[in-house]
Amino acid sequence: MRTGGKEPTGDVEQDERAAAETQRKELPLGVPWVEPEDVAPLVVFLASEEARMVSGTSFAATGGDSANITA
Repeated sequence: MRTGGKEPTGDVEQDERAAAETQRKELPLGVPWVEPEDVAPLVVFLASEEARMVSGTSFAATGGDSANITA
């Protein structure tokens, strides 16, 4: 499987760096992927009393990837 136009080398760290660089270039916010600390503040908010009126919705943590999708 090719990643960013490159064949995997078998070196996990090198391949992950290549994949991250490819993702970073493609996503509007310039992040390679969503990390747990990226969504933690949202989870804390939703678990708090301040979110008592929030229901029936979804939140997309996509690093801006959803900006590439048009209706």
